Amino acid sequence: MSDKRRRRSIGGGRGPALRDLEIEPLQWIIVQRTNIIIVNYRRLREYTFELVKRFGIEMNSFGCSDKWIFNFMKRNKLTVRKITRVGQADNKTLGENAQIASDYLDSIPVLTADKDADQIYNIDETPVYVDMLSSTIIDFVGK
Repeated sequence: MSDKRRRRSIGGGRGPALRDLEIEPLQWIIVQRTNIIIVNYRRLREYTFELVKRFGIEMNSFGCSDKWIFNFMKRNKLTVRKITRVGQADNKTLGENAQIASDYLDSIPVLTADKDADQIYNIDETPVYVDMLSSTIIDFVGK
């Protein structure tokens, strides 16, 4: 058979090395997206690292690289989408957001303790958000 006609059979080729590790992240993504919660590369990687620790897999054999996530998404018909409107639920509760703001306000006296009043300036040119939402999400193809 010539090279042009030769094709890999369906289902042929090497499969994922840690097939057991693929079931839980997929179920987790389904639950998160059902609850309209943002899932992105960073959150998927963090969740997968938690699973790796729970399963007792050595980190040398599994690094959860961008390529692994890309291939995981390809195998499970997932895609990365750009958020065009803010309709996603924030991953933090109101209490957690209030605690972040409170911690920041509590840190201001520590940051300015050794400064004189004439050394402190208010510059309003650049917005800085305490907790920014992700601009991309992982979701199923066709949704």
